[in-house]
Amino acid sequence: AEKVNTLYVKNGLELADGKVRGNIGLQVVHTDQTGAGFVVDPTSCTGTTSGPSCPSTRLQRGTDFYDVLPSVNLAMDLGNDAVLRLGVGKSMSRPTMNDMRGSAAFDVNAAAIGGPRIEGSGGNPLLKPFRANVADVSYEKYFGTKAYFAVAGFYKDLRSYIYNQQQGFDVRNFGVTPGSGLNPIGVFTQPVNGTGGSMVGMELTASVPFGMFVRALDGFGVQANYSHTDSSVSLPAAGLTTKEVNVPNLPMPGLSRNVTNLRFYYEKY
Repeated sequence: AEKVNTLYVKNGLELADGKVRGNIGLQVVHTDQTGAGFVVDPTSCTGTTSGPSCPSTRLQRGTDFYDVLPSVNLAMDLGNDAVLRLGVGKSMSRPTMNDMRGSAAFDVNAAAIGGPRIEGSGGNPLLKPFRANVADVSYEKYFGTKAYFAVAGFYKDLRSYIYNQQQGFDVRNFGVTPGSGLNPIGVFTQPVNGTGGSMVGMELTASVPFGMFVRALDGFGVQANYSHTDSSVSLPAAGLTTKEVNVPNLPMPGLSRNVTNLRFYYEKY
C-alpha cells in the first residue's frame, strides 16, 4: 500500500514584454509505503492443503520519505508560429507496485552450476523512486492548426534509479527451513536503488495532415516520433551477470537507445 501527499505552490511568469511566459513552482511530496506477504515453510505442513495444516507467517515492512521538487518552465514566442521552450527542475518517478511488493518466492534450481541451490525473487518495500535533476529544451514550429514539427533535447542527472540485483541470502531469515543436503545460503533477486548516473538524448516529432497536400484526404494524417537516448549508470558488478568485467559504467538496464513511433489517423466530424 502507498499514500502519497503533495503540497505545491505555483506562480505564473511573464518576461520580455510578454514574449516569454511560463511558471515557477515547488512541490513537497510525502510518501508512506508498506508491503506485506506470507511466508509458508513447507517443512511445517502437516497435510496437503493450506490453512491450519500449513501455517504461514505474515511479514510487513515499509518506509516513508519526503521529496522537494522545484521547477521552472518557460516558453518564448519566436514569431512566425515558432516557440522555444525550456524546463529545469527536480523530478521523481515512483516505483511500480509490483516492485514494492512484500512477498517472495523460493525454489530449488537443480541445474545450477556447482550443484542444486536455493533461488528466490521478490519485491522491495523499502524501494525509493527514480530521482533526477532535469533540463529540457525544445523548438516547435506550427503550420496552421494541426501540422507541426518539433526537435527537443533533454538531460537527466540521475540521483537514484531502480534495477534488479542478485545477492546472496540466508533462506532461514525468511522462516524457511532448507531441505536435506541444501545450503541455506542461496541467491535472491529483487529491485534495489542505485545512485549516480546520467541520461542525455534528443527527440524529433512531426504531425502532418494529408489534407494540406491533397484535398480529398482531408481528415487523414500521420504522426511520427523518433528518440535517441544515451545513458550511463554506476552499477555494482557483484550484483550483475555481464560478459564484461571491471566495467565501471553501463547503460541503464531496460532502456532502449532508439525508439520510433509511427501513427496514421483519421480525425473529422
